[in-house]
Amino acid sequence: MSLEEHKTGLYVIISIYFCVLLVCAVWANIQNRRTANRQTARNNGVLNLSTNSTHGSAEVSARNNINGLASGASIVSAIGFSPAVSENVDILYSHYLGGRSLGPVLTTGTIFASFFSGYTVVGIPNEAYSKNGFMALRWLASSMAIMTGVLGTGLRLRKAALVRNHKTSVDFITDRFQSQVLRYTVLILQIVPSIFYLTAQVVALKSTFNSIFGLDQDEAYPVLIIMAITLLLEWVGGLRCVAMTDCVQGGVMAVAYLCLPPIIAKHFGGWKSIDPTVYPRPDFYQTPTRAAQLNMWQFCITLFSFFSFPHMMQRNYAARDLVSLKYAYATMGAGVWVLMLGGVFIGTVAVQILKDLGKDETVTNAFTELLSEVIGLGGFPKLVGLLAVTATLAAIMSTADSLLVAISQLVTEEVVYPFSPDASPATMVWVGRAVSFCAVVISSLMGISWDKGVSEVASINFQLSAQSIWIFLIGLFAKEDYDCHPWILAFSAMITFVYVFAIYFGYIASAGADVALDAGVSGLAIQLALIVVLESIRRKFFPERRDYRPAPMMSLDRNQQAATQRDLIFNRPKWDVPRRSRFGEKPLTPDLLWRMMNGVKEPMTNAWYSLLMFFAILWSTPWVLPGVPDNIQNLGETLLGSLPWWVVNMIATLLIPTVMMYYSIYVMPNRFPRYVRRTPKRTRSGSAISLNPAPAPSPIMSTPDMEEPDPDVLELTPEELAHRTAYDERNDLVYKRRRQILEKLGIPPTEIDSIVASTQQQLQNYNIQPHL
Repeated sequence: MSLEEHKTGLYVIISIYFCVLLVCAVWANIQNRRTANRQTARNNGVLNLSTNSTHGSAEVSARNNINGLASGASIVSAIGFSPAVSENVDILYSHYLGGRSLGPVLTTGTIFASFFSGYTVVGIPNEAYSKNGFMALRWLASSMAIMTGVLGTGLRLRKAALVRNHKTSVDFITDRFQSQVLRYTVLILQIVPSIFYLTAQVVALKSTFNSIFGLDQDEAYPVLIIMAITLLLEWVGGLRCVAMTDCVQGGVMAVAYLCLPPIIAKHFGGWKSIDPTVYPRPDFYQTPTRAAQLNMWQFCITLFSFFSFPHMMQRNYAARDLVSLKYAYATMGAGVWVLMLGGVFIGTVAVQILKDLGKDETVTNAFTELLSEVIGLGGFPKLVGLLAVTATLAAIMSTADSLLVAISQLVTEEVVYPFSPDASPATMVWVGRAVSFCAVVISSLMGISWDKGVSEVASINFQLSAQSIWIFLIGLFAKEDYDCHPWILAFSAMITFVYVFAIYFGYIASAGADVALDAGVSGLAIQLALIVVLESIRRKFFPERRDYRPAPMMSLDRNQQAATQRDLIFNRPKWDVPRRSRFGEKPLTPDLLWRMMNGVKEPMTNAWYSLLMFFAILWSTPWVLPGVPDNIQNLGETLLGSLPWWVVNMIATLLIPTVMMYYSIYVMPNRFPRYVRRTPKRTRSGSAISLNPAPAPSPIMSTPDMEEPDPDVLELTPEELAHRTAYDERNDLVYKRRRQILEKLGIPPTEIDSIVASTQQQLQNYNIQPHL
C-alpha cells in the first residue's frame, strides 16, 4: 500500500497543521508588539524616575507611571493598533530573543523541537534500515554527549549574558577575548556549519516529502514552497513565532513516536518476533566492524560541540529563567530515549516487515513505506500514521526555522549592524529579514543540487562546528595562568577548519563508511596541539603578561582610576580592537567569570563528574571482536532476550550518563545567587572604598559594614536588557543603577563623574580607537 492512496487524509491533516502554524505566527507577532510597547512604557517610566526626582517618592511615582503606561499599551495593542515604539527599545531583542521572556512551555517546546531535527525522525530509521542497524544507537550515545555540553556550559553562558547583555552567540567571544580576528573566526565557525545544517533539512525535506506524495526525487517545487512558508513564519514573528510553532511541532513528534512503535510491534511484530538466522540483514546482529566502533566514539566527541550552535545558545539566552531551562533540559533528556531508541526500533524491524511484504527490493525511504502500511490499518493506527507523516514535516521545519533565525541574527548583528552603527534596531529587523531570505535561497540551492544522502551533509556540519570547542572551553573555564592569546586560538581554528573541509571532501566522502577517521576529532587534536605549541612559544619569546587584577571601580587614587578600564591585550593593531561599550565598563576577565558563578554548582567544573561522564559515554561503544559470531546459525546464542548482548550492554551503559544528567538538572539552581560583598561604607572624611573583600573597618575611618550587590556581577533587569539606542552605545539604564549602588556606598556623585571622565581620558591616552 502506498501513501498516495491516502492523499485525502494527508491533505486534511497537513492543512490543519499549517493553519495552526499560521495562528501561532499571528499570535507571536501580536505578542512581540506588546512586548515592545511594554518596554517603551517601562523605559519612559525609568526616564521619568531619573529626570523628575531622585528621592523615594519619585520611585513610587515612576512605578505607578510604568504600570499605567504598560496597561495602556497592552490595551491599545490588544485591539490591533500599535503605538509608536521608543527608539531606545531594542526591537532586535524582541525579534531574535523573544524579549528573553520564553517561559517553561515555550522554552521546552523550542529546545525540544530544535534539538530533534528532521534527521532524528526520518534519518535515524532509514540509517538503521539501510546501513548501521543497531549501531544507529550511536545517536543515543551522542545525544548524551550533547546534553553534557549543554548542561556543562549553559549556566555560565547564560549568567555572562545576563550580566554583560550578550545577545548573539558571538558576543561572549567578543567580550571575553576582545579581538576582531577571533570574533570573525568564530562567526565563520558558526555560520558555515549552520548553513550546512539548514541544507541537511532541505535534503531531508526533498527525500521525505517527495516520497510521501509519490513525486520524483528531483522535484524541487515542494521544497521551495515549504521553505518559503518557514521563511514567512520567521519574518512575521521572529523567535517567539519559532518557539510557538516549535511547541506544536514538538508535540506532534512526541505523540507520534510514543504511539508508533507499540502499534508496529502489535500489528507487524517487534524485536521479539525476529529470528536472526533468517533476518535479511544478519550482519546487524553480529558485532560491528572495527571501523564502525571507532566511528561511534569519534561521533560522540564531535557532537559534544552542539552547545556552540547559535540556535542552541539563542534559546539559552531567550529563556525567562533557569526554571524554564530545567524543564526544557529534563524533557530533552527524556526525548532522547523516546525518539532515538524509537527510531532505531522502527528501522531495524522495518527490515523484516518490508521483506515479508515483498517491498525490500524497491524501497527508497523505509520510514515512509512503513508508515503507508500503518495508515492502511485504519482506525487509530491510521491517525497515528498521519500524525507521524506530519511529524516528519514538523521536525524538518522546526529545525529549519530555528537555524534560520539564528543565521539571520548573526549576520545582521555581527556583520551588517557594525557598518551602520547608528541605525535603529527597527531598521535592522528588516535587514535581518533580507538575510533570512538569502539564507533560504543558498540552503535551498545547495539542498536541491546535493546528490548524496542527508547523512553526509549532516556529518560535515558537525565536524566543522566541533572546531569551535576549544575556543569556547578556554574562554569559559580557563583561569589566568591558562588563558591563551586570541590570535593563536583564531589561527589554530582556521587551520583545522580548512583541514576538515579538505579531508572530508577529498578523502572521507569518497572512501565511504569503512574509513575509521573523523575529520572533526582529528581536527580537534591538531588544533589542541597547535594551541599548546604556539602559546608556549609566545610565552617563551614574548613573555608580556596581561594584567588581570581588577582595579577598584571607585577610588580616590587617581592612578587606580586610570586603570579601571584597561585593555586586556596590549601592543595590538587598532583594527583588532572591537567595540564593546555595550558590555560594560570593565573587561570580562577569567576572574570576573568565576566570580559570577560563585555559589553555583556547575557540572563541568567538577573534574570527577566530567571524567566519569566522558568515559561512560565512550564506554557505550561496543569494544568487541568484530563479526562475531561468524556462523549465522549461531546468532541465536548471542541474544540477551530479543537483542544481541552487545546492544543490551550499550543501552544499559547509557543509563549511567542519563542518571548523571538528571542529577545535574536536579542540582541546577532555580535562580542565580545574588553576589553580595561586605564593604566599609564611605565616610565624609574621604576614606577610599573598594569593592574587593576588605578587613574589618577602623572606627575612625568608616562606619559599620554594609552589604551591597557587586556592580560588576549584577544581573541586568528586563528593562536594561531591552534598552538600546545604537550598535554599541553605553546602556544608560545599567549605568544609572550601578551608580545608585555606588552612591549608597557613600561615594559622592561629583566623584563618580570625575572618575568616569578620567577613565575616558585614559582610553584616549591608550590611543585605542575600536573598529567594527
